Amino acid sequence: MQIGSNNLLQIFTDPRKRRWLIGISVVVTLTLTGVFVLLYRTVPHAELEVSAFSVQEPSKVDAKQHSVYEMNNKTQEEVLGHDPVDATAIDVTLKNDGTAPAVLLGADVKVIYAETLDDCNERGGEVTVAADYAVKLPSKMPERPFTIPRDIRFEVRGGTTDRFTLSIGPEEQTRSSTTPWVIVADVGLRGDDGKTTRAGTAALVTFPGEGLENLTVAPLWNRDCIRKNGETVAKALSLQADARADELSELGRRYNSMASATGRPAQSACTERTTGEIRKLCGVFANDRLTIDLELRRPPLPGSTVLGITVSGRNGKPQYTPGMAYKADYDQGSPGWDVDYTSKNGEVVLQVRPEDIEIHGTSIKISTLATADLFLAGQSRIDVQWRSEPTAEEPLSVSVARGD
Repeated sequence: MQIGSNNLLQIFTDPRKRRWLIGISVVVTLTLTGVFVLLYRTVPHAELEVSAFSVQEPSKVDAKQHSVYEMNNKTQEEVLGHDPVDATAIDVTLKNDGTAPAVLLGADVKVIYAETLDDCNERGGEVTVAADYAVKLPSKMPERPFTIPRDIRFEVRGGTTDRFTLSIGPEEQTRSSTTPWVIVADVGLRGDDGKTTRAGTAALVTFPGEGLENLTVAPLWNRDCIRKNGETVAKALSLQADARADELSELGRRYNSMASATGRPAQSACTERTTGEIRKLCGVFANDRLTIDLELRRPPLPGSTVLGITVSGRNGKPQYTPGMAYKADYDQGSPGWDVDYTSKNGEVVLQVRPEDIEIHGTSIKISTLATADLFLAGQSRIDVQWRSEPTAEEPLSVSVARGD
């Protein structure tokens, strides 16, 4: 049988022959496809994918507390303890739909953003913490972005799902001040086949909890510091991320609230009822200042006038109880206010200074800056009790909402 151009032309022009040719082609194609699928299924292979990427709830990592100092031109270290600290870890879930194990040999963490929040309370200290983070930011930070490679070995068996975590934080961090890091980082996973799989971008705060504490203890007179920290948080939140720590989102909300007006004027609230020598109590919460006005039955007397004041936020938290006594100043020969602050472990206090208290006859005016947490609460309850003599009477109370 001779096949030439005329024969091929007959095959394509003859409908019956053309159908036979198409049918044979389909059979051959399906047969070859089946063979390839069978070979693919029978030959062991891995099919790894990232099925979930999140920021984990805080967990513990080992850490060393130590003090580093210079002595005799040498760097000395004094180890003070080995206590675990909280860390916010990146949680990666991997799924292997293949039949062979998938092996990860490393993680490449691209640090897109990494900045510290300033300690607006200026507590400071020499004690530092070296935590065993899986990925450690260098002490001397290069320009961002930069990549930190981390060798790991993690295997996901065929047909299974598994997960691992990566914690990230600085090599050294001050323990006795609230200077957390705000970090945005992209994670890539290196497999034993030489391929890199993008896991996702995470935004977090480390140490966890310190970001919120940093703002809670920030004194409102240090507005420049608070504003700068707010800008740092806002920048991190403006970057695209697949997963964010709840703390970072909450920090963004709180800093926005600190910078926003309420949209309503501050209004005074008063109550009149005699308790001890107190006849009337008024309060007003204007922007960041609390003002308390008291009307007494008679002018305050040195050694006799003692006031118990409690200022609290919503649901009683936070709560501050600066005690105030009007006493004779034996050094200056004139009376003045003695204010008692109750503070534990450096916690924030409502600072009422003697110069914040004015006396006009039977009236006492107290005007002071609120605390950051009272400011964020948006309202305060003021309780005042006469403590010069034993009394079972209830204190005078008013509730004031923060206004502009």
